[in-house]
Amino acid sequence: MVILSREEKAIVSRLLTEKTGFRNAITSFLPYLLPALILALYGIVQREYIAFALAFFALFAIVVWQAPDTVDA
Repeated sequence: MVILSREEKAIVSRLLTEKTGFRNAITSFLPYLLPALILALYGIVQREYIAFALAFFALFAIVVWQAPDTVDA
């Protein structure tokens, strides 16, 4: 059995009660999502289907990259 100090208990308590919402998730992924979304928007506006496809595959790669972190083993 592990015995935690008062400070460690406070940290664990804070982490367990802290609410992580949609806004935190979006802002943490913004550096990855924003370039792909801008490229997709450019592809739609300019009718550059290669740019649109590249942006789609970039977003797909982000999902594949993060999928192992979200699945419980």
